[in-house]
Amino acid sequence: PTWEGLRADYGEMTVSVTEGRARYENPGLHFKDQVRSMLFSAFLDRVLGPPTNDVYMVARNDALGGPLAQLMKSIEPPTEWFDRSLRGVSLWLGPAGTLTRLHHDGTNNLLCQVLGRKSIQLISPLAVEIGETAEGYYAWARPDAFESEVHSVTLEEGDAVFLPVGWWHEVASLSPSLSLALVGFNRPNGFDYRAGRSRAAPPKG
Repeated sequence: PTWEGLRADYGEMTVSVTEGRARYENPGLHFKDQVRSMLFSAFLDRVLGPPTNDVYMVARNDALGGPLAQLMKSIEPPTEWFDRSLRGVSLWLGPAGTLTRLHHDGTNNLLCQVLGRKSIQLISPLAVEIGETAEGYYAWARPDAFESEVHSVTLEEGDAVFLPVGWWHEVASLSPSLSLALVGFNRPNGFDYRAGRSRAAPPKG
């Protein structure tokens, strides 16, 4: 996709986004307070405008399960890794300047950069002191406090990074950005995870 193509295909659709993120030190903890509806064209104007962390379309806005569902037809992950049903795909779309504070996921995750650039800082869950600052999946700690333990990577268009379950990561958009997160691996990917500890979930049935 291109920004122009996205506007042409979806500009008149109403989408769910988060807005007002700048009011919160850790906006990921206040999703319900930020949900807004707007025309996709108006949202794209914000995305392609000045850098800001105030507006962002995040996974919980469920764009691929609603107005942007047609995008799923262009997603072709390698079948040796992922379920053919394309379950567990989420979209992250926002301007330069968006920041998702240090957090961990409860599954393994392949983050794929489709448009734009992102910077990611990763820290192993062996840094258990981060978990002591956690609230839900989010930590109040910042990566610069663990400089010697940080692994940094910049994703360009077409790049992907594997985020193992439990690894702390902070993600910043360096430009207008569209990313896809894939968790529907064709192997077990369910965990009973707590910060600093991981235990595979028992098999169902």
